[in-house]
Amino acid sequence: MKKTTSGFTLIELTVVIIVIGILSTIGIFVFTGIQAKARDTERESKTTIIAEAMEKYYDLNGEYPSCADIANTTTITQKLDGIDSTVFKAPGDTSSNSISSFCDSPSTDPTINKFTYIGHKDGIGDCQNSSCAGWTISYKKEGTGETVVISSRHGAITTIEAPNAPTVTAIGNNNTLNYEWTNVACNSGTNVEYQTLYSTSFGHTSSLNITTSNQYNGLTPIEGFIHTLRVEARCKIGSITSNWSLPGSADYYKGVTKLIAAGNNNHTCAIKANGANSGKVFCWGSNKHYNDDTKTVAGDGGQLGDGTFNDSPSPIAVALGNKTAKALAIGDEHTCIIANDDKAYCWGYNGQGQLGNGNNTISNSPVAVSGDKQFKSISANDDHTCAIDFNDKAYCWGANNYGNLGFGATSPNAKNTPTEVVITGVASFPADGKFKSISAGYLYNCGIASNDKAFCWGNNQYGKLGIGDTTDQSKPVAVIATGAMAEKSIKYIATGNHHTCAIDSINKAYCWGLDGMGQLGRGFLGYTSKSSSPITVQTVAGIVSNKITSIAVSDEHTCLVAVDYTDSVTTAKGGKAYCWGENGSSSEKYGGEVGDSTPISRKDGPVAVYTTYPNPNQNNSLYEPVNYIAAGRYYNCAVTSSFTPYCWGDNKYGQLGIGSITSNPGKLIPTKVNDFPL
Repeated sequence: MKKTTSGFTLIELTVVIIVIGILSTIGIFVFTGIQAKARDTERESKTTIIAEAMEKYYDLNGEYPSCADIANTTTITQKLDGIDSTVFKAPGDTSSNSISSFCDSPSTDPTINKFTYIGHKDGIGDCQNSSCAGWTISYKKEGTGETVVISSRHGAITTIEAPNAPTVTAIGNNNTLNYEWTNVACNSGTNVEYQTLYSTSFGHTSSLNITTSNQYNGLTPIEGFIHTLRVEARCKIGSITSNWSLPGSADYYKGVTKLIAAGNNNHTCAIKANGANSGKVFCWGSNKHYNDDTKTVAGDGGQLGDGTFNDSPSPIAVALGNKTAKALAIGDEHTCIIANDDKAYCWGYNGQGQLGNGNNTISNSPVAVSGDKQFKSISANDDHTCAIDFNDKAYCWGANNYGNLGFGATSPNAKNTPTEVVITGVASFPADGKFKSISAGYLYNCGIASNDKAFCWGNNQYGKLGIGDTTDQSKPVAVIATGAMAEKSIKYIATGNHHTCAIDSINKAYCWGLDGMGQLGRGFLGYTSKSSSPITVQTVAGIVSNKITSIAVSDEHTCLVAVDYTDSVTTAKGGKAYCWGENGSSSEKYGGEVGDSTPISRKDGPVAVYTTYPNPNQNNSLYEPVNYIAAGRYYNCAVTSSFTPYCWGDNKYGQLGIGSITSNPGKLIPTKVNDFPL
């Protein structure tokens, strides 16, 4: 008989070892899970015993022990008669008392080795060394990470008062944008949480984010758009929270690289903020003073600021010396900037003191506005100028025939130095007396106050103040906030000759005033003669109603920029331009300001400005997304996503900057402005 030998091969032995290892791991994992579950059961049992003992104490004494008592094992075991001191020891903790006790201080989340106890007095208050009216005790489950909270039967906190709105501040420069806000006060025993929502005027909105930090950092601002952070606060104790507070918010606007401004009387200027001549100002068009009635030259103007009185159909440099510009504004025949020293400088015609330098002398180069004020924004129109200083107060100077300087009177009829806009006694104006922005119109002005409401003053012909009538006002009056603009927060306002438009916080547009050419944008609803209260701009194909990012207003036409979400390029880089209203159809108007390649007026609402986008540039015509648009009298200019300026419409004075003068009609489609000189 043959004898056989049994045993494992090397491979079989390896497999057996691996299987044994896997089974051991599974066994350890299962055993560990069983242990964690057992410890969670122990935590539940111990906190339940503590809670029941606390309620027995309350039944006998009508109160609960103090926080100091809870933290002292000897004291609490004596007060809670019959309780074993070991119940205060959490599984895994080496100390004899695992309770973290809090009174009149923010609570912390429990760990698997600690119980968290929060006592309070009469709903809110300090019961550190005196009896408590209520309490919560919580523990964290080891197996699931869930926090379990047990509340007292008596005096438990069920509601917490919401805190005040946080004050939000935007801190930005050309490359980065950060926000911070004040830490709001919560009642004793509670901590604070913040809910943030970040959005931009080109359509981006973040998801809601809850944080305990008072900062929102690391953003990259995009040129030509408004960036907004909204912050709400709430107070919290354990799992109980207050309602969210009213929101606090802050806007940040990063100007486009070439900020362009179109004048009401045929000249145009822009700031160049990249490359050679960064921060310098260039102007083109008329450099004369014209008679308003006869439309003929009445003398020198100097509004191009190059030290001469010569017209120029191409951009020429303003004589700024070593100064650079941060902001730009154009009136009828004068121009103003805020320089890198935050002071205002103006040049041009000065018959009404619109240069603000204390006299009425024409200047064909920049002169400093009187006083030591530093300004952060500026606007001009007709024969007056307005600006906002770093205390958010508004100042105006120049013509005051209709109270357009806003100091409460029409006499004197002009001032040649800055005069503060008076808000004392103005109904609905916020108590802080602050303006966020200001826009100068023809014989009137409008501004946005710190409460995001619009106020207007001055001449009210055709109801352009938006206050429900046509009565002139020498102090700010609130724009009607019922009807179309009911409960709306306004973030942008634009004034023209006889009508006004605004954009709200969700990027919808509204207009009021003269509507003889359909410039209010009623669209299919039909145009009317005028409206002294806001109406909603009707959208057309291509305009997403809540994605209007900027709006511009002039004589009898209106333009806007809107993001088209069907186009990934314009969504990321800018929008598309639309205009409507007068288009130079009368004999004295040289026309084409709508920019749709025709001289036909558009009374029935917005039409798309001509573009070859997305095809390559053709004969210097517009082919890129638009960041920003400015409206002049019978013409417009825009800045594209590559920060290139284009203009269209009337070019009788060379105001389009294309190197030549164009007879009637003007340029019917956008045409690239000549390059700025080096």
